[in-house]
Amino acid sequence: QTFGDDQDGEDVSLLGTELREFNRGIVAAVATRRFRRVSKLMQLGRLLGLELVSPQNAKRLRCSIAVFVCWAFVVASGLTFFIFHYALAKQAIRLDLDLNETWYLRRAAWQAMPDYGIDLLNLPVPFVLIGHSAMDACTEKYSCIKDVLEIQRDHQRRGWIDIGPNFLVGGDGLIFEGRGANVLGVMARSWNTVSISIMFMGDFMTAKPSQIQFDHVKILIEELVRKQVLRPDYTLFGQCQVQGYVKTPGVHLVDQLHTFEHWNPANKSLCLRH
Repeated sequence: QTFGDDQDGEDVSLLGTELREFNRGIVAAVATRRFRRVSKLMQLGRLLGLELVSPQNAKRLRCSIAVFVCWAFVVASGLTFFIFHYALAKQAIRLDLDLNETWYLRRAAWQAMPDYGIDLLNLPVPFVLIGHSAMDACTEKYSCIKDVLEIQRDHQRRGWIDIGPNFLVGGDGLIFEGRGANVLGVMARSWNTVSISIMFMGDFMTAKPSQIQFDHVKILIEELVRKQVLRPDYTLFGQCQVQGYVKTPGVHLVDQLHTFEHWNPANKSLCLRH
């Protein structure tokens, strides 16, 4: 073996060493790039609610995004309920009647307590229902206001959002705006959505209604027709005619319902007289 052969062997050995070092550099560079890529994916995963699990756990993906979606759904549902039930409800406005008579008292005039919400009627409605309060009659403005406030408190204690009827009538002919002309009232189940309810204040199983009460109620009803709250061909009933076997609005009031042009005597026999 000559000196030249030894030199060639050293050159080959050196070249092999350099190639191995070069390959190690390539591998290291590739590994570095892969590490950076995985790091970026992990950061993105954390942002999306995902966590990469270790290779020992078969590289499974634990997804917390489902929890996020559930919470997002709950929040969105609550927000939707709030918007439709409260925000839009605030836009519901009571229809004001063009009654500027001294005997017509709007809610502010009798200092009504705030309601807990407003549900509007689908106007015009086809029925008027007449009931009574079954309380002692009031014949003076301030005593009637006191009674109306007591009725409102009683109804709200029952869990109602406001005083029950759309309107109330005092013994002196004063008419009080209750829930209002275009608002869903409460008097007779299954009839509330299709009727305007009017409560005569007093117990008409024993007392008799006054003529001025009828006169003012007729004016009120005419205005409700004019405002398209009531259909022109509306029908008027006593509460006992649609509920059956109850006393309200009282025998003495039932006996005078015929004075209303649109009263229908159907089921009058269901009204208790004692």
